[in-house]
Amino acid sequence: MVNAWLRLRYFAADFERVSTSCDLHPGSCDDLAQYESELLESHNAHIEDQAANDEVAIQEERDAAQAAYAAATADTVLTVIAIAGDASRPHPSHGWHRRF
Repeated sequence: MVNAWLRLRYFAADFERVSTSCDLHPGSCDDLAQYESELLESHNAHIEDQAANDEVAIQEERDAAQAAYAAATADTVLTVIAIAGDASRPHPSHGWHRRF
């Protein structure tokens, strides 16, 4: 029952690694508090690693979104410039090209 509670509490811990570590260094897990401390360290390390990975992924998404926005903005500006350039020229259907 204690192991089930510990698995719920330290869900991100690597129980296999902690167990192996305890087998190799029995003094580090002499009592439940020391064993729980090992699990806590494993759990926290995994959570911190996941947070760092998530932070990198979020930044990559932001960079991609900013690049897409910059490209869309550049396309829009070029389109507006092209339209403005076309609008400033006389259109043949208006008769402006016929001066005589």
